[in-house]
Order: sequence, then structure tokens, then C-alpha cells
Amino acid sequence: MKINESSNFELAFVWNRTKAALEECIDSCLILENIGDFKSRTPDIVVEVAHPSVTKNYGKQILEYCDYMIGSPTALSDEDLLEELKAAAKVNGLYVPSGALWGGEDIRKMSDSGILQ
Repeated sequence: MKINESSNFELAFVWNRTKAALEECIDSCLILENIGDFKSRTPDIVVEVAHPSVTKNYGKQILEYCDYMIGSPTALSDEDLLEELKAAAKVNGLYVPSGALWGGEDIRKMSDSGILQ
């Protein structure tokens, strides 16, 4: 089932740096020209699967408005950004699926046990 055919979900918008890449596969009314205008579509959650720069440039703004799922977790390697997002996530949820970072739990266990250097 496609998400736009589901009665459980409503797709608010799709954004891509290159709008032309979307024009043949997404209804034009769903294409958002500028990611900074996401609030105009009143999403409950924004799911990023584009590039870590989206989280760097818009993550805090998104979290101040709605829940946010990060598909490019490498953005979180910036400790300042991570702390900024954690603080912003006190109102809305911040989700980082483990599937986006395979081996992440093993790395955490190694770090917690002191064997990771």
C-alpha cells in the first residue's frame, strides 16, 4: 500500500532540493518549494530522508513545531547540534530509527563498557 492511498496517514508534503526530480512522481499540490515553509502544511511529524544538512539547518525549527524523525543520523555527530535538538525535543518527539544506523547499539555497548577508543 502506498502512503498516499492509506486511510491511516495523510501526506502533508514532499520536499527535494531538486524540485524537477519530484514532478513526475508526486502530485504537484504535495511538492513543497522551500523546506522552511513546512509549517504551512501543518504536519504532525516530519520524516527526513534527504541529507544531514536538513537536520542541521531545520531540525530545531521542525522540533519546535512537530515531531521529527531523522533518516540521516550522521547529522548527530555534531555534538552542538545534538544538544540543540535534545533541548528542542522537550516539547515534541525526536526519533532516530536504529535501522538508519546499523551497528549503532553495538557501538554504544562498546563505548559504555570502555572498550571503544
